Amino acid sequence: MLERLGDSAAQLSSLRPANVLLRRGLWVTVAALIVGCVALAVAAAVFSLPDFKWRLNVAWLLAAIAAFAVLHLSHAALWHGLLRSLRQHVDHRRTRSIWCTSGLAKYTPGSLLLPVVRVALSEPEGVPKRICLASMIYEVALLLTGAVVVGAYAVVSAPDLGGHAIRYVVLVLPVLAIVALHPRVFRRLADAALVRLGRERLPVTLPMGTLVGFVALYSVTWVLAGFGLYALIHGVHPIEPHDLLIVIGAPAVGYLAAALAFMLPGGLGAREGAVAVVLSATLPVGVGVAAAVALRLLQMVVELVSAAITPLLARRAK
Repeated sequence: MLERLGDSAAQLSSLRPANVLLRRGLWVTVAALIVGCVALAVAAAVFSLPDFKWRLNVAWLLAAIAAFAVLHLSHAALWHGLLRSLRQHVDHRRTRSIWCTSGLAKYTPGSLLLPVVRVALSEPEGVPKRICLASMIYEVALLLTGAVVVGAYAVVSAPDLGGHAIRYVVLVLPVLAIVALHPRVFRRLADAALVRLGRERLPVTLPMGTLVGFVALYSVTWVLAGFGLYALIHGVHPIEPHDLLIVIGAPAVGYLAAALAFMLPGGLGAREGAVAVVLSATLPVGVGVAAAVALRLLQMVVELVSAAITPLLARRAK
């Protein structure tokens, strides 16, 4: 029965049934669902913006936009690096387009369409389903580990927690995350799941040295996200330079909260709430909430623009 379930899942994940009309109808349905969910997410963010006295600083706002654009494309490039490390050589413009386009599917209920769309778009590029899924598992694990590293550093260094030894407990989390990524651990878990589903075992896993390198790179991207949030806040409200450390950890903490609330489309609500809580240590509550919602809106705009532009650039790779 499990083997039949694996066969059914493999056919579904391809989104490419043999019947042409069925295939086109399926893609149109998936696209409409994603567009509708993204529209609802944008509307929810806009209507949840609190009313306070905004002070616009164009230079800082442009810096925030640039930071999050670089952040988004960096995550796409890191996924390309993961595929290369898994011995899949696809043009970087194609992988960037796949990553940016499929990323919008995270706003569907439970984000269940994200892996389906990513696999379906990667398959024509010669990436086997099990390798694409493995790359996504690595990606999520590395994003979480990087977020824990940056969030833990912010917690340990926060001046309000000075003298409390309990703050150092959070340093155990990155260690546990890296242990879980160890090739022996990851291969056993992944192979066991694939065999139970009637799929082939993973042909390759990432060595520990490569994983540590990716953890470092993903951690840097979370620091960049923190600088982007600091610039965004500076663009709408005064903030002191000594608050930078607390702000840097906020996006990472928000991502961890969204991961825990994975059933919410794109972590909506959970991420903003966590970011606002972190910012409340240095900003008025209303400003912190506004900054958290503005951060979500900015990220969605970057995601939409990149999803529209990267497929056009990818055509040059053909």
